[in-house]
Amino acid sequence: MSKTKIGRNDPCHCGSGKKFKKCCASRDITVSRKSNNNNLNSSEKILVMTLTDELFQPMRLYYIVHDKEKLKSLLKNLKCVEYDENLKDWVIYYADEAAKIKLKVPPSKVPKQARPLVIATIYIDNEHAMLIDIRSIERASKLIEFIDKYIPKAVVQITHAAIYNQLISSLKDAPKSAIDVDYDVIFSQKNTTTKDPEKYAKELKAFAAKNKKERIQALIKRNEGESKKQLPKVEKFPVHYYEEGIDSFNVTCRMRQVIATQHYLGNEDFSFYDLVHKMVHQTPEIQGNVNLEMV
Repeated sequence: MSKTKIGRNDPCHCGSGKKFKKCCASRDITVSRKSNNNNLNSSEKILVMTLTDELFQPMRLYYIVHDKEKLKSLLKNLKCVEYDENLKDWVIYYADEAAKIKLKVPPSKVPKQARPLVIATIYIDNEHAMLIDIRSIERASKLIEFIDKYIPKAVVQITHAAIYNQLISSLKDAPKSAIDVDYDVIFSQKNTTTKDPEKYAKELKAFAAKNKKERIQALIKRNEGESKKQLPKVEKFPVHYYEEGIDSFNVTCRMRQVIATQHYLGNEDFSFYDLVHKMVHQTPEIQGNVNLEMV
């Protein structure tokens, strides 16, 4: 990164008079093009997107640290990573090494006033824990692979992820005033429910081996009451990336995003039960990815 880049505590270059970390760096938002309907009442809520064109859905990644000093050394060696002395955290900019993670919007297309764009914030919580806060499930997936590429699992190893099972929205007449998300509050222990949804994803793949009639019968019999329950607001689940790769993680997150999207559209009772029926009837096989067009 260039040494002339703006610091997070410097005045924001958009001219708002606020510090960069409290303005463009923390916003990283735009109004969803699909929600940009002039017929909407100004008090109606519309979806908020990140500047790299993903739905704004907060996530937190949990890592166990095996070698704290080596971890810090490796982070310092990355040009896209910078340590903030005042905030006592590390930030990952969408530039240099991280520019290659291929989000929907390339770094060169990010609005100039938001560059360098912060795509993740890292906290080394203590000697043995590292947290990464991210604004979208796509970024979470890319960052898991990014960390694995540059930092060996002998140094740091992902164990869990937590997802906010709601989409961030904003009022039409104030699109840049999206909810000020406090990750420490959202992902506090009292607000977080720990589950193992990947077990459910594996069961779905097993059902896919059956013919359509058998699949429907098996799915209906599978604890129907449990699948109709609403998801917890914040859900923490184990990540088996080193054993299974990133696909299982992606399915877990995509399924929750489909449900959250349905809730945003007003279908508040939509649950895993409804999602499974859509998946079964939409395609002859349940594949390793969830088609968001089904919503």
